[in-house]
Amino acid sequence: MLRRLIAVVLAVGVVVALPQLASALIAPTEVFDPPGSQLGPYRNAAYLLYSANTRDRPRHWDAFGRPLVGGAPTKMNASGTNGYAGGFDPGTNVVIYQEYSSQGSDIRLFDLDTKQRLRAPRPLHTGAWEFEPHISTSFMSFFRWQRVNGVWFANLYLLDRSDDSLTKIASVRDRSGQYLLNDFLGEHYVTWTICAATCTVRVYDIDVPGVTKLPSTADNKPQYASTVDETGGVLFFVRSGFGCGLGVNFWSVPTADLSAAPTKVASIPAGEDVANSASLDAGDLLFGKYSCGGWTGIYALPGAAT
Repeated sequence: MLRRLIAVVLAVGVVVALPQLASALIAPTEVFDPPGSQLGPYRNAAYLLYSANTRDRPRHWDAFGRPLVGGAPTKMNASGTNGYAGGFDPGTNVVIYQEYSSQGSDIRLFDLDTKQRLRAPRPLHTGAWEFEPHISTSFMSFFRWQRVNGVWFANLYLLDRSDDSLTKIASVRDRSGQYLLNDFLGEHYVTWTICAATCTVRVYDIDVPGVTKLPSTADNKPQYASTVDETGGVLFFVRSGFGCGLGVNFWSVPTADLSAAPTKVASIPAGEDVANSASLDAGDLLFGKYSCGGWTGIYALPGAAT
């Protein structure tokens, strides 16, 4: 279970389809793996989006958009801040990301073509600590810390982009050693992970509002890094043993029946793990592959969703 890297990310702030044959597991291939760590990859026709640190500054994170052909990467977060990428506005080169410092954390938008920061919708102008943003054609999702009667809660919100209305879809009480990851947002589903003694995945159905917990294994193994192929009607997630790089596999299950027996899609070599969220582009699964010795790079399961 990838607890250490999750803790690093959240202290400051998968996607495959069923293979044609259950035995035809897909091997990870390198996409982008320079020195340092790269997390939360997304890709469209023009850019590779990711968050990165360096060996010299392992606790400082910046959000970058890197052209697929030529050109230098663009850092999106302002000078003196950290950044964490949250994905592309579909059909555009506009990115949603988290920008944070000791002064607070906000959700921002950035146009990679014009290199301009854009104003986020009004419901995000609160001054509260907001983190883990995602964007789809119709929605945005994000966590917001809020204090009620002296108790802190991380509330997960869904913002309707047509009218800026907010819906609170989950509320998680703050507990020592607990971590939250906003995994996926589409047009029909939101998924997130809660990690404490183990990691568990939750799925929210936007069309028929309600939250479903992905069934746990008999021995309560960690499950995390969930995402949905909404076209194929499949939820993808990672399941591992208790400890970094132990028995790490990608699995899939139909969204119509989350209680169905999952299908193994890919395995990660011993001593390596899956960092944070993953995404689909042109049938490929992109994810951060973490070496338990210390660093993370961007890898793919080529053609996984085809």
